[in-house]
Amino acid sequence: MEKLPYRVLQVVTIMNRGGIETMIMNHYRAVDRTKIQFDFLVHRQEKGDYDDEIEQLGGRIYRAFPIRPWKYIYYFKWLKSFFNKNNDYIAIHAHIQENSGLVFKVAHRFNIKALISTSHTAGYGIDYKYLFRVYAKYYLNKYCTHKMACGNMAGEHLYGKNSEFIIIHNAIDVAKFKYNVNIRNKIRHELNIENKFVIGNVARFHKGKNHTFIVDVFNEINKKDNNCCLVLVGDGEEFEAIKSKVESFDLSSNVTLL
Repeated sequence: MEKLPYRVLQVVTIMNRGGIETMIMNHYRAVDRTKIQFDFLVHRQEKGDYDDEIEQLGGRIYRAFPIRPWKYIYYFKWLKSFFNKNNDYIAIHAHIQENSGLVFKVAHRFNIKALISTSHTAGYGIDYKYLFRVYAKYYLNKYCTHKMACGNMAGEHLYGKNSEFIIIHNAIDVAKFKYNVNIRNKIRHELNIENKFVIGNVARFHKGKNHTFIVDVFNEINKKDNNCCLVLVGDGEEFEAIKSKVESFDLSSNVTLL
């Protein structure tokens, strides 16, 4: 009989304060860690925002290098070495979209029974990585034993329109977001947006988050009511492009980028 706690390997990019990572941490804090313990396989060498808390909760963090198509051979070799040493997991839960299939391709050889994937996005369209996504998706659908998604579109994108998958809603501690008039007034004062109609968005600046559409919609709203403002909270590779788009619409005085 296996010894408690059972260990589950969470596969992510890096444990920073993104939506996927925060969802995992919400589950991790709530789970009975005398029975189930999470470890983390990350794909960055630098330290993540949640790393200290993970280790305090008893989790182990293993660091792989970023997954790149021209390094697939080295990545598979690294995974084989990793699972040779770490193959006592009752499950692997991967959150890296199609690339989860690359992990499963190797992990299934080590008799890990549950290979779980969760899809967190409805897709990126056709880009230079498209063929590599198709390659990785083949192995994902071949070896994945439990398919999950945050919504129907995300599930159909990763597993196919006729595939069966379970929708897992994000776990939110609603008490943390309970309305507080003092906090509202304090933040509005700090941002100089008192007595304005505010539209807010919190997301990584990435094409999949569609900030371009948000700015387009806000531009139309501003034409009808200039006593409004848009607050965008986040960071990412699209930050400067969105900032330029805001400036091109002459909306800098109405848009706050945090």
